Amino acid sequence: MTVREYPPGMRAPSAGVYEQRSVLGSPTGVRVTVAEGEELPAAPRGFTWRRVDAAGEQ
Repeated sequence: MTVREYPPGMRAPSAGVYEQRSVLGSPTGVRVTVAEGEELPAAPRGFTWRRVDAAGEQ
């Protein structure tokens, strides 16, 4: 399975919990729940969002 990271403002490909990642790919501790097709929230430049499961893993 390939882990995908998504830029802020992109529409979520699937509903779930997304975790913000820093420029280096480290988790920042910020998590949001979004519906499929909803825009991912704004984030600092270079940061991305990664979908995680309920236990917090990719």
